[in-house]
Amino acid sequence: MDPKVLNSRTRQNWPIPSKMRRIHLQSLLDFVTEKEEKIVEALEIDLGKPPFEILASEILCVKYEIKQLLKNLKSWTKPRPMPKYRIFHRDKCTEELLAFGTVLIISSWSSPFQNIMIPLAGAIAAGNCVIIKPAELATATNQLFVEQIPKYFGRVRYFLLLMNFLRKHEVESNSNYAIYIPFFGITCQSVCQVLTGTLEKTKDFLREYSCDFIYFTGASNDGIYIAREAAKTLTPVFLNFPVYVDSSADITLAAMRVMWGKIFNCGQMSVAPDYVLCHADVQPKFLKECRNALEFFFGGLPKIDTKNYGRIISMEHTERLKEMIFKTEGKLVLGGYVHVPAKFVQPTVFCDVPEYDILMQFEIFGPILPVITVDSSEEALEYVSNQKKPQAVYVFSSKKGVFRTWKKHTESGGIIQNDVVMLKGTRTTFGGVEASGLGRYRGKSSIELFSHRRGVILRSTKDDTDYKMRYPPFHSASPTQP
Repeated sequence: MDPKVLNSRTRQNWPIPSKMRRIHLQSLLDFVTEKEEKIVEALEIDLGKPPFEILASEILCVKYEIKQLLKNLKSWTKPRPMPKYRIFHRDKCTEELLAFGTVLIISSWSSPFQNIMIPLAGAIAAGNCVIIKPAELATATNQLFVEQIPKYFGRVRYFLLLMNFLRKHEVESNSNYAIYIPFFGITCQSVCQVLTGTLEKTKDFLREYSCDFIYFTGASNDGIYIAREAAKTLTPVFLNFPVYVDSSADITLAAMRVMWGKIFNCGQMSVAPDYVLCHADVQPKFLKECRNALEFFFGGLPKIDTKNYGRIISMEHTERLKEMIFKTEGKLVLGGYVHVPAKFVQPTVFCDVPEYDILMQFEIFGPILPVITVDSSEEALEYVSNQKKPQAVYVFSSKKGVFRTWKKHTESGGIIQNDVVMLKGTRTTFGGVEASGLGRYRGKSSIELFSHRRGVILRSTKDDTDYKMRYPPFHSASPTQP
């Protein structure tokens, strides 16, 4: 890691001009487009994800995000006029978004490509220099970033993009060209760098260097440490799900969508359903339909050689899930088979899981679904209120009143009626609350996340009459209303 990148705020050319941000965003888009096969191959190695899942959850959303930033960069970053007192009627008062400077992005392994690329695009669009720390467990994806990022932010590529940009916009070499020259020398050195190694190395880095902003996705315990280290230097930080099935819900649909949420990426997503609170009147049917859903997906319970079913990220995490299955006091409904060397865990459902159970004390991050019986929506709400605030709440009910009640009486990063997971697949902003996350990103929110707001006042010098009241001697006991 080149420590010079951390001095970007003192550079004469900080923040990166809007036109240069476009060039860097185009480089990111070219990376995703030109290296799509390599990206798919890396994610297949790391997570065993089917190509369709990879395209849907890791690549298409990244392309869309970058294209939206390119399309709206000017309007999303322009200063906005602010309300002003009467005394400022001759003046121009605005608020602008100013890049933090140096952003550190630390990714989890659950979506190792998307969790780097989307915030990276937002940070660059805001005008920052970026250090990315890919997940060390996703070794193939990690290596992909190490190999490709220097190429796509290298001097030769930058020069070609710059020449193309200048020709396209008919920039005269004797006028505007010169303002872009300073960026030629620092682009491949400091706009984006890759930090590799274990979490311990990241902690050492945080102790040694001071970043202007830290973006972290991963486990809450690691997030607490990141926040603690960031607090020592007052560095802002972004950190990153219950399901209620009502008696009025379409049970077949609910089971189908919940089980899909658990098998997608083998449940290794921050937005995967953690547990189901199922109304007692419909629980038997819900459990039956969970099995029917797997019959529909795979023709039965997946086996090691089943296609279109992923793998756990590592043998260590497979052992962790195996231990959860062994120690839970819940009643096994289906699944339960684990093959550690193959990093394979069958979709597994337990019912009658007690609140103190191991499945309820830790984030599962795998294809294990605990189902808890409740007698009413109010009981389910009380249960959720006693847990940490989640990134999302999923409510299956055909009654609008039930959903309104859940929306009113729960705190979460998002809430969905009659589906799971899809918050990250839509154009809405995404984030958590308290332990589940600080801050929000996606689209315009990404630029706002990686910037701080600065007030700007351009005062008139034409006539000082309106301002003379502030100068001594004072002729009134109290000032007039501004």
